[in-house]
Amino acid sequence: MPGSARWCQDRDGDELAGRRRGAAGLTAPATVTVAAAGTTGLPVTVAVPAGATLLRLQVLTTANKAIVKTFRKVKGGTKVKVRIRSAKLRNQRVGKRFVVEARAGTAKNRLGKPTRKVIRIRR
Repeated sequence: MPGSARWCQDRDGDELAGRRRGAAGLTAPATVTVAAAGTTGLPVTVAVPAGATLLRLQVLTTANKAIVKTFRKVKGGTKVKVRIRSAKLRNQRVGKRFVVEARAGTAKNRLGKPTRKVIRIRR
């Protein structure tokens, strides 16, 4: 329905009709050292759904407080490897658990459902 506000098309011209697709697969290591998290970054692999052009990655505490947030332009239907680099990761307490969250969509205000993975930062 082209007249509706929730209607949009992906690049192939197929109607998405307001369906929001989340990032299908999120892979991150179960544990990361503080040194690696602060210098080389946190390696994350995300399977981006077809039609998505933007990926939001966040590192959250277990209480859902955002520590790091980053956006990446992506191609839909591909696997994307990203390293989340931030000095804020270096300053976190050792032994705590954190959540890596990925959301894919077409714009910052049009993101799909989040896919989450729990990680632990160790000494």
